[in-house]
Amino acid sequence: MIDLKLLERLSNTDGISARENKVNEVLYDELKEYSDEISYDNLGSIIFKKKGECDKPKIMIAAHTDEVGFMVKNIDDLGFIHVIMIGRIRDKGFFLQEVRITTKEGDKVIGIINGEIDSNTNEPKDIYIDIGAKNREDVWNLGIRPGDMVTYTSEFKKYKLENIVAGKAFDDRLGCYILSEVMKKLKDLKHKNTVYGVGTACEEIGTRGGKTAAYKVNPDICFVIDVACARDQRIRNYSNNRQIGKGPMIISFDRTLTPRRKWTDIIIEKCNELKIDFQYDMFSRGGTDGGSVHLTNEGIPTVAICIPVRYGHCNYSILNVKDLENTINLLIEIIKDLDKENIKNLNK
Repeated sequence: MIDLKLLERLSNTDGISARENKVNEVLYDELKEYSDEISYDNLGSIIFKKKGECDKPKIMIAAHTDEVGFMVKNIDDLGFIHVIMIGRIRDKGFFLQEVRITTKEGDKVIGIINGEIDSNTNEPKDIYIDIGAKNREDVWNLGIRPGDMVTYTSEFKKYKLENIVAGKAFDDRLGCYILSEVMKKLKDLKHKNTVYGVGTACEEIGTRGGKTAAYKVNPDICFVIDVACARDQRIRNYSNNRQIGKGPMIISFDRTLTPRRKWTDIIIEKCNELKIDFQYDMFSRGGTDGGSVHLTNEGIPTVAICIPVRYGHCNYSILNVKDLENTINLLIEIIKDLDKENIKNLNK
């Protein structure tokens, strides 16, 4: 069963890159009773350690805690709050959407975001937030300052159709949810590995926390859990391998990571064994924390598993929760099977 309350809490929590502390608090609350050790890297990634029967091999499950959003850049004399994007927002994601600014003191200020598209570069420009202020002083008196985090106000929702939910920040709070549930299930599971569940920081601005956390953990294998969506949701044929309800996506290639065939075969063979639907996928653009993780130290066997959603990097995404259940069960069964010998064979 999916814990919708936890999924809602993760989705509704605000945390852009380098402002992920509230997301870390949610994960800490959930996993403090299930972890043998909790630590952090120096960028703010949170690391949960759960010992198995052996210290090695070390398995790392990584999901990034940050979401795309904005940051206050400056405030003009008319009281408009100018912002920059943190991560890549969909082109229509900054037109007349409701957002909230989080001040240094933790106050939430609601406003409407708007902007323009540069006709020459086709890039967004002049993105600003209107909170109804008449001048700069109105804004300043609310405690709003440059550097403040801005996120969408979208609230988690359960839709009428069975298993369908929607919310903000599914990229990558879905991965955080999977990480959390896997770590909980390890409490009474017999296996020969030490598992590290890692909520990585700053993925949306260059997969930074994946690199530093992997250096700290130095795992023998890493499974990166992320999210992806199709460009056109009206296409449901062979060219769309990101369809909700059809299982996790096994990523054979992206801009930053091309895993060896042996590594992806671990997942594919287990899906076939468990009769779990899955989708083959490749990214022509973009990447995941796997791009940083697999280049750490002498190289770490790394595979990315992505959860399909409809729409992404905007104010709402749509999910079929069965895809979460299948991915959690898949990872648990993989952990049960892995040991020192078969991980050693991955690098031959």
